[in-house]
Amino acid sequence: MIQIITLGRFGVLVNGEARHFGLGAQARLIPVILALNAPSALRREQLVEMIAPDASPSAARQILNTALWRLRKALAVSDGASFKTIQSNADEVCFHPSTKISFDAADVNACVSNIVASGIAQGGELSDELFQRLRTAFEAYQGPFLEGFDNEWIWFERERTNNAVLHGGMILSSALVARGQIDSAISVVHNLLRVDPLDEAVQCQYMLLMGLGGRRSRAIENYELFSESLSRECGIRPMQKTRRLLNQLKSNEFYEDLPQHLKQASEIAQRHMVA
Repeated sequence: MIQIITLGRFGVLVNGEARHFGLGAQARLIPVILALNAPSALRREQLVEMIAPDASPSAARQILNTALWRLRKALAVSDGASFKTIQSNADEVCFHPSTKISFDAADVNACVSNIVASGIAQGGELSDELFQRLRTAFEAYQGPFLEGFDNEWIWFERERTNNAVLHGGMILSSALVARGQIDSAISVVHNLLRVDPLDEAVQCQYMLLMGLGGRRSRAIENYELFSESLSRECGIRPMQKTRRLLNQLKSNEFYEDLPQHLKQASEIAQRHMVA
């Protein structure tokens, strides 16, 4: 089993043991690139463009050949394996179809795609199986995709994965609330604020859950901090819905309509999925 870790840190493990390739910063990302493209093969010229865009054709060819040779040795799943984990020919490179791969970013994106396909964004119910998958995928998130690496394809995947984490985390928070796990839901949404502190739907969910958890003063304080950041960074004020939620939190009648607030938490999450 090859495990590729990209969320918060970068690492590649084979049967639980970390492997090091002795390659440059971009070339050692070849397993990530191939996993993103799996099960399809990637043309050599595309791979070279991603790992050595400034190299001459002859130098790029040598860089790729050396990298593939080292990767095959480092990623051998066992001494007696009947196949090479990475296969290539004159035109293409890919993981061998028999290679078992665990890839955290792909797991997050696939899980959220399944949620969208299941109709959760339109008010459907999250099954126990999908709930557990989503919770496991979210727990794998330790930070941005390939944090510290810089390349156009990395920026794209980082944004895509961040969006998946935000959408999935909001649905997970709603599911936790429905199961009576308010504190766990607060923890999930608090982590989402690290992904995008200016996402207003996430801020609303955090404020609402803090109120449901009996921490209205903290929720109001969080609104003030968010409002200041929004004004400083974007020159705007929070939306009317957010200001209305603030007024609800300030009211002593907040706890008199808990069922409505629980429904509101679900609606905020659903709106985030379709935004």
